[in-house]
This record gives sequence, C-alpha cells and structure tokens, in this order.
Amino acid sequence: MRPAFALALVSALSAAVAFAPSAAAQLVEEVMDTTGDGLNDLDFPGYLAVDGTGNLFVTGRASDNVFTLTPAGTITEIIDSTGDGGGNVLDNPFGITTDGFGNVFVTGNGSNNAFKVTPGGTVTEIIDILGDGTNFMSQPLGLDLDGSGNVYVAASGTDNVFKVTPGGVITEIIDSTAGGAGTFDFANGIVVNSTGDVYVAGSVSDNVFKIPPFGPIVEVLDAAGDGANPCDFPVNLVVDSNDNVYVTCQFSHNVFKLSPGGTITEVLDATGDGGGNTLSAPTGLAIDAEDTLYVVGNGSDNVFSVTTGGVITEILDATGGGVATFDLPWGVATDGACNVFASGLFSENVFRIQREGAGNWENLGCATVGTFGEPCLIGTGTLVGGTPLSFELTNTVAGTPAILAISFAEGSFFAFGGITKPAVPWGAQFILVTNPSGALSLPIASFPTLPSGFTIVAQYFIEDFGSPHSVVLSNAIKGIVP
Repeated sequence: MRPAFALALVSALSAAVAFAPSAAAQLVEEVMDTTGDGLNDLDFPGYLAVDGTGNLFVTGRASDNVFTLTPAGTITEIIDSTGDGGGNVLDNPFGITTDGFGNVFVTGNGSNNAFKVTPGGTVTEIIDILGDGTNFMSQPLGLDLDGSGNVYVAASGTDNVFKVTPGGVITEIIDSTAGGAGTFDFANGIVVNSTGDVYVAGSVSDNVFKIPPFGPIVEVLDAAGDGANPCDFPVNLVVDSNDNVYVTCQFSHNVFKLSPGGTITEVLDATGDGGGNTLSAPTGLAIDAEDTLYVVGNGSDNVFSVTTGGVITEILDATGGGVATFDLPWGVATDGACNVFASGLFSENVFRIQREGAGNWENLGCATVGTFGEPCLIGTGTLVGGTPLSFELTNTVAGTPAILAISFAEGSFFAFGGITKPAVPWGAQFILVTNPSGALSLPIASFPTLPSGFTIVAQYFIEDFGSPHSVVLSNAIKGIVP
C-alpha cells in the first residue's frame, strides 16, 4: 500500500469545491450513428467485438467497412471496401473478433475472404475463395480464435470451416458431411472453448457440431433442441467461463445452453422476460465477466440479459432508452467494464447500455477512462439485514491502491476529471489493493439491519498513472434498503 496516495486522495476529496449539478447518469446512450467517424459513413452496423482495452469494433455491412470506438469516444475507420489496398476488396463485412494483441479479424461475406487488421493499421487477407487450395471457401460468416492464435472461419456458401494458423497454413476441418456425424448445411456462428473445441452452427441443417482438436466430430444439438423445445435455424454462438456454449435459434425464437457434459437447456424463449417483453428472431449473443448472457431480439427490437440464476431482463427496446430509435438490432458485445453495446441494423446506430448490479443496486454511471478503459463496480445483495452483500470491482490496473468510498447520501461534484457521487463526508472508506487481474472483491457476510429507505452510495477511486489525473473513478452505485 502507498499511504501517500490514500492521504492525498482523501484530502483532495474533502477539500473539493467544484460541485456538479445533481442529475441522473446517462445509462443508455447512442455512441455511433450513420455518420460513422464524420468522414466515412456507417451503414447497416452488424456484429460487434471488444478488445482487452475496451475498444469497440463495429462492422458496417452496407458501407463495407469497420470502425473502432475507443473508451474515450474516438471513432476511426480501420478498414474499408478497398480491403488490403492490393486488390483484395472487402464486401459485406460480417463476423468479427479480436485477439490478445489488439489484432482484429473480419470476414467479407460478399468478397469471399477474411482479413487481419493490426493495431498499427496493416491489413492482410488471410483466406480467400480458394480456401485451402483444394476446398473452396465462399460467403464466410462467423469466425473465432483459439488460445494459440488460430483463426476459424465458417463458410456458409461451401458448408465448411477452415482453420488458419498464425503462419498462414489453411486447413478444412469440417465439410458438408461433418465427417459422417450428420449433414452440415450453411455454416454460420462459430466459437472456440478453453480446451480448443470448435463449435459451429449449421443454420439450414438446424444443428451444431463440436470439432475437438483430436477425435471425431460430434453433433451436439439438432432440430429437436432440448427434446421439448425445437431449435430452428441456429445462428450465433458464445461460450462462458465454464465452457457452456449458448446458441440463438432464430426461427424458433429461443436460446439454448449446451453444457460440456452434453446437457441441453432452453434458457430463453419467445416469452422473453415473461412480463410482456417478447423475444423474436434472436441473433447476436455476448457474455460478460459474471457470465451474464446478452441476447439480441432481431425481430422484437430489443436486448435481454439472462443471469446465471435465470433472471431475465429487457435492457433495451425499440425506443433506445428514449435516446434514439433502435430498429432491427443485430450484434451485441460487452467490455471488461460495465458496458453492453448493441447495434441497430436498420436504425444504423450503436448503443451503450451501462449494466446494473444484482439485488437492490442502481448503476449511477460516472466512471472515467483509465489504462484499460472504465473500471466497473457492481453491487450484489438485497440490503436486507442479516444477508450477505459484496462490492465487485473489475477492469482496472493490477496491484494498485484503491479506495472504496461509501456514503449515506448521494452527492455530485467534480474531482479527478469526473463526477463523484458519494456525499462528503464519507460514512466509511476501505483502502485496498487490486489483485493481479486488476480486480477487487469486498464481501460483507451479514448486512446490518437499517431503516427502510436508507441510502448507500459507493464508488472506487483507483491509482492509475495511465489516466490523465493519475486517479481513475469507477462508476458509482446506489442501494436503497427495501
């Protein structure tokens, strides 16, 4: 611990004089629209990806380009219809993913190829219509990477999947016969788990296959779904931290979970949240750090979250949170902070939704940008006397001092380039150090019994020399005792 940091921080906050107007945080905002970066248009934004530093990547399916949006809000076009500039063009960019080195990979569905874009801007075509030289590759859709940097490309027009090594060796790993495991038709979504197993959806054949690094190909989902609920036209796949794979089935309006042991469970259906917000034609999927699932309803113009405990919540609808229209959404992604991003294909825009905590906690926003983007503070627990609660911080610098400020009233004043919400003087403060993953967990085994309506406001202040003020703020959270 560096006590000088803690003392200086407390002193600065207690002496703060620049008070900000008290206002609700903007928890839904439109972060991109059809104007793109101001020079290059964004038309029909599709799938999204986020890298390890919180940069968002957006495919423009009709504008034939890809944009990056930094945590600070800077928008840049990183590839356009000219592709690599050497004659290999990009047409209808579709699937997109990133690796741990900041490289971006994108498929050109209309140009029958895939590109790699480095952080320095070098663009390289990594596969084209010739596939591996023996087996053709056309109309690629999904792509993903494994832990060794191999890229897997699902080609819907040729009903196959190719593996592209970092050295450029290309191999077909499944074709329309699925190695005798069944028919494989219209390769679409694809994901790789922690052990290198590749899962790929056959949209027209209504199934999902597992392709292990060694061993036979196995059909793990078919049109029968879980036996009670069918799967019709599987589209997109995502994997959680426990290697459970989730599948959107677009025409049956549902989502399935495939466990590593082979158990199939429907986790979301056409009834949506059961409260009148329905799910229609799901497409995009994303998973956050807590394994909460996010699902795009392409036909219902909305996005749902599904917690590991099965709590379903509509987090965005056609009104775009009252900010802008959200029409025919397609992609969804999450960063290491509290942000969920969703694209509107027909409304030609991208939204950021700041996610809430669990229990009786409200996200007040107000995070500032540090080395890894915005730190994320989540509160869990019901604030009922005798029950546990915790404060969970993620997405910040490892091994650095952090102060959790807790107040019993909501304030609003400027400090360290942002707005702090716990009213001064603080009711409590905890001086801690982030772990090697840049995270902190502060559990409280038994919450004290407090009067109904009692307010708790919390926010972290973290030393981060990658930020302009050497201190970065997490979002603030507020809990009210029921």
